[in-house]
Amino acid sequence: MTADSEVGTSLTQASFTSTSTSTLAPQAKKALEKLARTHIWDSGSSQHTFILEENFISLRPYSGNGILGIGGKSTQPKATGTYKVHALVNGEHSFALLKDALWNPEAGVNLISISQLTAQGGRAEFCADLAAFWSGKELRMTAIQRSGLYFLDQGENSTLSSAALAAYSISDPRLQIWHNRLAHLSEQGIRQLMDMSTGIKSIQQVCLCKGCALGRL
Repeated sequence: MTADSEVGTSLTQASFTSTSTSTLAPQAKKALEKLARTHIWDSGSSQHTFILEENFISLRPYSGNGILGIGGKSTQPKATGTYKVHALVNGEHSFALLKDALWNPEAGVNLISISQLTAQGGRAEFCADLAAFWSGKELRMTAIQRSGLYFLDQGENSTLSSAALAAYSISDPRLQIWHNRLAHLSEQGIRQLMDMSTGIKSIQQVCLCKGCALGRL
């Protein structure tokens, strides 16, 4: 993330740690507040993960392993339960209850797991600009595609997604092509794949990822 990016700088200062928001700079607190209200549909996440405890209607202790998050930082969820997420469906405000979701204040961003949704009997459909989640014949949630990421449509201003886009940005231009090809995988994730596989090598290129450039605005 570049130093001249307001959101990027704020996220760097926050570092996705458990530090109380009262000790953070105003820009960092603003960025974290935006992230807490933004929800991304994630096909790579195996379990729903959310930041705010107040949106859970039930919680029970979590005893599983730590979760590898943004930037390769390992965090430990505090609990698991049912999460109430507000959504805009066909122009009307609605909500969905997501079971077996993780409460992880240090996750950095709210992730709705597509694999978990479909495993619980739902159906997700994707097209170029939009996505929809169905429960039987009932449309429960929709998402808007922006710069390669699908953001849950909650009827809020699209600028809320800028902080999340910045969190998915990459700093090493030699890895940019893999960032694009691997669905905006984090830089740390790409480096781990390089150690685990063959064929993924640093490639110098001069163009920038459009999605991450937008996220830095």
